[in-house]
Amino acid sequence: MYTDSHIHIDELFKVCRGFDDQNSNIMPNKDLAFCSSSNTKEGFNFTRRFCKEYNLDRAFFSFGIHPQNPDKKNLVFLEKLCVEKKLTAIGEIGFDLFTEDFRKTLHLQKAVWSEQVWLAVKHGLPIIVHSRKAMPVFFENIDTLKRVPAVIFHGWSGSILEARSFLKKGVNAFFSIGKNLLRKQKRAIAMVTDFELTRLLTETDAPFMTLKNEQFTKSADIRAVVRSFADYRQMDGNVLAQNIADNFFKAFSV
Repeated sequence: MYTDSHIHIDELFKVCRGFDDQNSNIMPNKDLAFCSSSNTKEGFNFTRRFCKEYNLDRAFFSFGIHPQNPDKKNLVFLEKLCVEKKLTAIGEIGFDLFTEDFRKTLHLQKAVWSEQVWLAVKHGLPIIVHSRKAMPVFFENIDTLKRVPAVIFHGWSGSILEARSFLKKGVNAFFSIGKNLLRKQKRAIAMVTDFELTRLLTETDAPFMTLKNEQFTKSADIRAVVRSFADYRQMDGNVLAQNIADNFFKAFSV
């Protein structure tokens, strides 16, 4: 079984403009277990309708205020989803300090982060984390992260040392590897080669995280991620996929 810990069904649908036999490899199929992240009310509601219409029984859902747009207006909707038990996770949330414009909003990012993590602790939900140039901020939040059921770092680009530091400090952390592996990024290769397998997940971040000359990422690209992972790990692909699936269900408590 293939598992995708981070995909955006609403955004992917916009890219492929529908769902039929011609583009069935673009959207998820029934054999894939995945968690789809949304950051708008409309996107979340569409994702749930889509998965119900196409009988995607292994679909799980997350919602969060993205650090690139740290607007508190969706906090009421997020809390409503938590209370109604419609979420498997909160996210993606976190910090983005990649550009000067993003760095200027750090105080806003911290404000929405605190409220969302509080909801995660209150409702016993894992969080899906977005991080760009922000690792020190996460280490400043270790005490908070330790209270969350699970912390899933999507598109992990950190080092093995940083990943192990979270675990040693008591954070129930999982590290999701995507097409950064297909880009042959050294840190991604090191993680899939040498890191503890029980803490690793796979993702596409579809339709984002593209390779050179790609217009968008497809759901089916998860197969290439797993295949590359298996090659580096020197494991049978099916065995690896099942190991990652076990991690997926453990991380999301499903």
